[in-house]
Amino acid sequence: MDPGVTLDDIHEAVNKLEEAARIARRVFCDSNPIAMGIENAWEESRAALHARDTPPSDSNKEDGDLSEGDA
Repeated sequence: MDPGVTLDDIHEAVNKLEEAARIARRVFCDSNPIAMGIENAWEESRAALHARDTPPSDSNKEDGDLSEGDA
């Protein structure tokens, strides 16, 4: 959620949380609250990574439409 976080920071978080989730599932079990919390954090970090890796779409323009600056 930090606006100053870098893409490398997010990649590192995803990798570390993936490893922690794997260990927590093995040590506790899938339904343990700690394992579930780590799994949720991993999913949120993956979503943040996907959001940063995906270029924004230009949904305001349709094919053939010209805005004021285009004419």
